[in-house]
Amino acid sequence: MSDAIGQVLSFGVGVAISPVPIAVVGGIVLVASGAADATDASGPATWVSWLKIVLGALSLLFAVRQWRGRPAPGAGTELLTVGAAAAIAGTGAAGGEQAVALAVFVLIGALGPGIPVAMCFAPGDRARERLDEMKSWMAGHNAAIMTVLFAVIGAKLLGDGIAAL
Repeated sequence: MSDAIGQVLSFGVGVAISPVPIAVVGGIVLVASGAADATDASGPATWVSWLKIVLGALSLLFAVRQWRGRPAPGAGTELLTVGAAAAIAGTGAAGGEQAVALAVFVLIGALGPGIPVAMCFAPGDRARERLDEMKSWMAGHNAAIMTVLFAVIGAKLLGDGIAAL
């Protein structure tokens, strides 16, 4: 189970920065990959490695695209959820352990919107000032933030996929 959780940590951070309905997409991919034999005796199945390579290349393309200009809100974040679910499936963990790893991924992904919401309930003007500062900084640096995010995730997926082949 620790391998499955370790595989999804970076994806969870990516989703925390740019959240989407992660549990539903992740659950669908886990169910589909379970039926498709995502593991073999030596580790992840070959198709899982190729899926990681394709997702990694797409993530790197999104990084280039992001650097050139801001896409529509939420574009490309579904890849993070699919990549996380494929990484979990590729560990060969039992169904319950996969569910725990997906729950950890969802929890980390929920931190992105959750922390600012929790800060809204903090008393005083200081919390509102900090939120306004964070919002302004993130809006001004959105392209750079998303470029780095997609580049890191893409490199991780490519590396994992190549190493498993």
